[in-house]
Amino acid sequence: MKHIIQLIKNMYETRNQTLIEPLYDALYGNQPRPILIGTSNAELYFQKASIIKLFQGDLENWGNVYIDETDINIQSIGPYQIVSIPAKIRQTFRVTDETYQDFSDYIKDIKHSPSGSDYQKLMLIQQLTAHLLSDRQVGTRYYDWDLTIDIIKKEHETFLLMFSMPIDELTPDVRLDDFSDQSMKIYQHELKLIAPYANGDNHKDLITLITNHIQTLKQASNVHIEPNQIILDINDHHISFMGIGYYQKHITLEERMHNIMTHFHEDETPKRRLFNIRRDISQHLLHHAIGDIMTIQFRVIGIAAIKEGKLGIEYIKVSLPFNIVLEEKTNDLIVE
Repeated sequence: MKHIIQLIKNMYETRNQTLIEPLYDALYGNQPRPILIGTSNAELYFQKASIIKLFQGDLENWGNVYIDETDINIQSIGPYQIVSIPAKIRQTFRVTDETYQDFSDYIKDIKHSPSGSDYQKLMLIQQLTAHLLSDRQVGTRYYDWDLTIDIIKKEHETFLLMFSMPIDELTPDVRLDDFSDQSMKIYQHELKLIAPYANGDNHKDLITLITNHIQTLKQASNVHIEPNQIILDINDHHISFMGIGYYQKHITLEERMHNIMTHFHEDETPKRRLFNIRRDISQHLLHHAIGDIMTIQFRVIGIAAIKEGKLGIEYIKVSLPFNIVLEEKTNDLIVE
């Protein structure tokens, strides 16, 4: 495992394309069904060629990735080994006149979109401009955002690799009930990507168990996973699973107000706290304009086991897609 972690670290820090093939071989070996889940929506990969292409794109276009080797968590469950690697990704933002023009064109597109009410469109425009028109310090701005790399191995080969970033559940980047049709189109595309590899038809009891766990974890009113949305690796007494779906939950404006006002308790400058409040007001009003019942896309990975004749969840992790579009989603700002 140390060799794999070092390869990931070296590849991302040096952006050395020649390390991609060695990393893939060290990870997946001859695995007939490799799985890689990226941070953004529609980033589901089940073949060597597409995984290689993702790594190439990361090295060309993604921010710098820094792995924290001091806090890696490893646990074993039956034939599986779960490795969780904490990291940071540094995203770079620069603003030019071209940036403002691009956003102006985007706002015009929103106005003329056939989807959504005028109120929803105004709330989206307000959210975009709250980010774009915040005070800018001179120079290039970098944001260090948390990133986790999860690996599930069986014996000596990786079954799954997932990149994920923390999402504020009250303001997720991807809502399937967004007034824009784009989120639903991407979700339908994900269903087509996973369907050829899904094998949950004869394991509806496990799917029910997984949905119940997610419902409890997310305090959701409804969790939706179909057999053609989940991939299982089945052993004598253990099952590794990976799936996609959506859940629904009700968020009131009162809960949103409470979330916004927590910024007054931050250890930040008064000016920074006020920016965070303005940013979150715009985001929460946008989500409130879409609707109190939120329909949120997710990915789930985990391990189930049969003990004393009963099926149970030994490990589960739920992540949400993260779109790197707007800065200041976190407070980790570095200016040079």
